[in-house]
Amino acid sequence: MNSLLIHLLGAEQQSAVSVARAYPEHRFVFFSDQRVVDGWDLPYVSIRLRQPGQERPADLAPPDLELPLCPRWLPHGGAEFALSRLLPDMVDRIPQLQVPSVYSKPPEGRLCLVKGNRFHRPDALLSGTAKQIQRTTDPNGCGLLFQDRIPETTHTILVMGRRIHAGQAVLGILQVLEERFFRVVILQSAETMVDPTVVDQSLAILDALDYRGFFALNWIAVGDGRRMLTSFRPVPRAAFGLLRHAGADLLIPAPGITIASAGFRMIADPTYTTYRGLTP
Repeated sequence: MNSLLIHLLGAEQQSAVSVARAYPEHRFVFFSDQRVVDGWDLPYVSIRLRQPGQERPADLAPPDLELPLCPRWLPHGGAEFALSRLLPDMVDRIPQLQVPSVYSKPPEGRLCLVKGNRFHRPDALLSGTAKQIQRTTDPNGCGLLFQDRIPETTHTILVMGRRIHAGQAVLGILQVLEERFFRVVILQSAETMVDPTVVDQSLAILDALDYRGFFALNWIAVGDGRRMLTSFRPVPRAAFGLLRHAGADLLIPAPGITIASAGFRMIADPTYTTYRGLTP
């Protein structure tokens, strides 16, 4: 197979190094508007300064694949995938789908999570009563959304993958074992699993949207056996290596529907490397 040239937009995200380390046979250009970016130690990676919406630098060849890693690098900052619009729409279109209610303002008398509407809200997970969270600010411009917190949650399920078109998609179903909340959420450890309900409903959501590209859907498992969708993001998470080992290739998808095999685990280890200032 020929080596691909892949441009990663928003490479300050953990998923940039994840995909590059999972596919060392390809060449990568990381683009970011942030000062600190990982990946300088990978010989097949170059890192460049670029702003969301800015044209590709003229000195670079067109990529074989361009992959946004944060919705703010999508057209209009990913507004079409705002959770305030997408989640209620999915409930209307898929009757069996269960979603914790979302609000533009925290309602009285309910415990709510604070979420980013267009893209994930940086910084630590925040939840509480209306009085505790009503003064939450939005310095990153992600838009704020408030979602019912479900106390009976037993674990989180991440569905990550890529849909090419109807009838062709690659999915990994991951039980999230640990996440770390720094400025961005770090997927610390996870295990591939089998959950037919989550698979069927995830495919139904993708088909209803006729979505094409990389994605991440977050589900929660509730103690009574229910599965509830909490978010949809049109970007991947940092589990490329895990899924490739589990037989799910997101860069060269097989025909049909591919589901990663169960029982594969990942643990993200911290690394410390020298970084350099970005240049255009």
